[in-house]
This record gives sequence, C-alpha cells and structure tokens, in this order.
Amino acid sequence: MNKPEWLKRGALVKVQHWFGVVEDVAVSEMRVMVLIKSPKGVWRNQRDASEWLEYIEGQITLADP
Repeated sequence: MNKPEWLKRGALVKVQHWFGVVEDVAVSEMRVMVLIKSPKGVWRNQRDASEWLEYIEGQITLADP
C-alpha cells in the first residue's frame, strides 16, 4: 500500500471528527499505520496522548491549520 505524500511527521490531520498531529508513520506491504497525538488522548487520560491508527483513505485527511 502506498501512503500519501502529505502523510508525514508533523502533519496536522483530521480523523473523523477530531484533530491531531502525526508523530510517526509505519509502512508495510499490507497497511500504513499512523501514530497520532491529540487532545482527545489527553482527555482520555492516555499516558502519552498518542495512538496508532490504520490509514484508511477518507478517514484520516490533511487538515487546514
């Protein structure tokens, strides 16, 4: 699977109805995984406020700053 050019560390992204910043991207032959840090993670009391999500076109999009 190919990742979009804009999907890289530091990119501001929108995931469904919330926003976050890309911390890391992992690519394999089968999928693209994105580590996203967000205020939602802080609100949920996660240790580092980051979570790994599988990149699915249309669900994770580039956000306007």
